[in-house]
Amino acid sequence: MAGLIARMVALDFKALNSLEWADLLLIYGSHQVKLRSTQNDDTAIGTAAVSLVSVLFDPATGYESFVAKLPNGDNVSGVEAIGHVNVNGGGPRNAFGVDFDAMGQAWTMKLCEADSDGDGQTNGEELGDPCCEWDDETASTPRWTEGVSNPGDDSSTSDKSLWPAYECSNAKVSAV
Repeated sequence: MAGLIARMVALDFKALNSLEWADLLLIYGSHQVKLRSTQNDDTAIGTAAVSLVSVLFDPATGYESFVAKLPNGDNVSGVEAIGHVNVNGGGPRNAFGVDFDAMGQAWTMKLCEADSDGDGQTNGEELGDPCCEWDDETASTPRWTEGVSNPGDDSSTSDKSLWPAYECSNAKVSAV
C-alpha cells in the first residue's frame, strides 16, 4: 500500500490529465474513494486529489464506522478506540476488540453480556446498555450515557452511583 501511495504522490496533475481515462479505487480503512474520469477532466482529477489527501490524513477514519455499532461508542471519556490497547487507535486489539471482531463487529447479546476485560462489569454495563437492548439500526439512546467506561480496560469501570435503577427482562443482570 505504501508503495502505491508513493507512486501516486509522485505523479503530477499534468501526467494525470494526459490519461484518456482513469479508474482509481483506493481503500483505506473503511473508506472507499472511486473516481471515473474522462479525458482532460480537471474537476474529476482535482476531486480525486482532494479525496486522497482527506482520506490519508483523517486520523479517525477507521473508528467512525465502529463507534456507530456500539452503544456510547463515541462517549467513553478519553478513549477514541475502545477496541484497541492504544486508546487513540491502531495497533493490537484489546480483549473487547477481539471479542467484538469475533461477533462479526456487531453488538450482540453475547458481546453485551460478556465481561471482556474481566473487571466485574459486563460490556453492556460499561457502555450503558445493561439489558442489551440497544441496536445500531435504530441507534436509540442507551439506558445511560454518563459514567460509561472502556470494556477493554480492566482498570476502567463505570461508576455504579450514576446508574439509574433498572430491571432487565432479557439479560442476566439487574440492579435496584
